[in-house]
Amino acid sequence: MAISPGTRMHDGAELEAAYGGSTITAVTPLTGTTVAFAANQTLMFINPAGTIAALTVLLPPNPTQGQRAAMSFGQIVTALTVQTATGGAVGSTAGAIGQEISYRYVSGAWALWD
Repeated sequence: MAISPGTRMHDGAELEAAYGGSTITAVTPLTGTTVAFAANQTLMFINPAGTIAALTVLLPPNPTQGQRAAMSFGQIVTALTVQTATGGAVGSTAGAIGQEISYRYVSGAWALWD
């Protein structure tokens, strides 16, 4: 989905507050790169310098039941691929985005969580 001009995006402070004060990690990727959550990391603010064409995000390794991982974006990512820590497919991934996306580990798999 493409976002409309003027769409308000979450910033890092809003995402951190929404997740109970968890520490947020900010990254500034380039197009075509991969960014990875660390073990037990729950929040990532992806803030490229401008719109990027493609990005891959790896969810945390060794997740536990109910664990969540959320990411928010400071710029548009045209093609977003979300995978497990080992590069496995996640059942639901998003395309062009500009807001928070949240996943939860449920019954042995990562699931898109709204």
